[in-house]
Amino acid sequence: MKALIVDDEVIIRTGLAKVIPWQELGFELLPLCGSAEDAMPVIEQELPQLVLTDIRMNGLDGLTLAAFIRSKSPDTETIVYTGYDNFSYAQQALREGVSDYLLKTSRPDDIIRAALQAKERILIRRQQLAEQAKKESSYRDQLLRMWLSGTLSSQEAELAAVTLLKGRGQMQGISGEMISEHEDETLRGLFPAYEVAVVRADGWDNGQEQLLLFAVENMLKDCLCCAVLRAESRLIVVCYEAQHGWARDWEHICKHVEQHLKCRLFAGIGSASLYPSRVYISSQEAQRAADFRLVSADKRAMNIHEIQQRDGYPVLISAEDEAGCVHCIKGGNPDLLRQWVTTHISKLLNEPRATPESVMAYIHSIVTGTRRWLEKYADSLSMSLQPIVWRADALVSAAGADRMQWERAIFIQLQEVLQYYRDLADQTAGSIVTRAMHYIREHADGTLTLQHVAKEVHIHPHHLSERFKVETGMNYIEFVTQARMERAGTLLKESGAKVADIGRSVGYEDVKYFSQLFKKHTGCTPSEYRGGKS
Repeated sequence: MKALIVDDEVIIRTGLAKVIPWQELGFELLPLCGSAEDAMPVIEQELPQLVLTDIRMNGLDGLTLAAFIRSKSPDTETIVYTGYDNFSYAQQALREGVSDYLLKTSRPDDIIRAALQAKERILIRRQQLAEQAKKESSYRDQLLRMWLSGTLSSQEAELAAVTLLKGRGQMQGISGEMISEHEDETLRGLFPAYEVAVVRADGWDNGQEQLLLFAVENMLKDCLCCAVLRAESRLIVVCYEAQHGWARDWEHICKHVEQHLKCRLFAGIGSASLYPSRVYISSQEAQRAADFRLVSADKRAMNIHEIQQRDGYPVLISAEDEAGCVHCIKGGNPDLLRQWVTTHISKLLNEPRATPESVMAYIHSIVTGTRRWLEKYADSLSMSLQPIVWRADALVSAAGADRMQWERAIFIQLQEVLQYYRDLADQTAGSIVTRAMHYIREHADGTLTLQHVAKEVHIHPHHLSERFKVETGMNYIEFVTQARMERAGTLLKESGAKVADIGRSVGYEDVKYFSQLFKKHTGCTPSEYRGGKS
């Protein structure tokens, strides 16, 4: 807290500065002022929490200064002191909002007591303001959730718009009763509109997701007239004064935020509406558009009209591409297989007709095709083949993962096919690495140390680690983590256990760290995954 002493007598103002232990009281003492005229610009600039001033000074008096403080910094506590015990001074001081009135004959203890009482009043006001702000924030979030969910009536929605968007919708927008349905398109260019965007952000270190969303939210509020709701790993932004070509504006806005925060953004945009009561429709559309991040071809924004033009192609891998994948598997080189995955995922995600559903179907067709080929190969050798478990839930959904997550998940599935093929080619149904992989998948908990698994398959840990890398293209820890996330995904879908309990069951005591890893591998938090969100 800052404190300022104002007195035209040098001895008194320097004495107050030295005698009173301001720093111990929790105040930073500003440079002393010899007149009200000198103090006024300091007060405007510094906004001190406490001002101690004489009443009778050359030039403007202390009561005039108190009136100035009340107009410029109403939260400042003002203590006046005088050498005259004049009741009329005390009355006027109270009218000017003075907190305390002391005589110059007061002892230092009296001044200290007055300063501490002023400090206590300041702290109480701060606490009250914080509690009020918290209640207001909670109320605004609840109102915004109801508005976005479509549970408000038309009149309630209009009131929500006024409340959440600072009344601008009421001043410049229109009421839903003022025009009829068929006039929408004609009036769309004449009146401001409401539009919803769902914004995803990433690019900061693990554990900083909420801090990043907070920073993005603040920048968006500086750029737009909007109300923002933080929902798990995304922001839902209700914008006002939407104009034609809004998605192009969002491309620019996202780029601007990215440059300042060193992050990556993607915005799904719903359609604009003249009516506050239709905001929930724009919200649903924005969520759908946000699901297209994976197939956005590096765009920063996509609107509902763009995605409605997509027919979901392709959904099946071509015979030629499947043959190329099989060729990489038969080559037995994990690096070549990873390169094939990278190339084909890039081709798939840049397809202008692709949708999250078509991408998911395409990936299923890849794994199904290679598994079918492997089964035929085993039959040709008159050998039995252990069932390959296709863990579709490891990919979550095309709406919930980024490109790197998809590549990693698909590679893991195909790498397992490659490992089976190696076993068959070597005329063995149980190589050391394959047995280790099976054990890891069956015991995806906290016991999966390298030493423990190596003991189960009767090999030295160092040798297992080396062979794991050579034969699978990934290190031991990467595979164990992936297996644990797959097990966690299954438990989230099939059981009602708490997220913390599921995290412990797969080897993570720290639920926050578990949630961070789960999101890194699947693209969404455990709660979102369980709820079917992305």
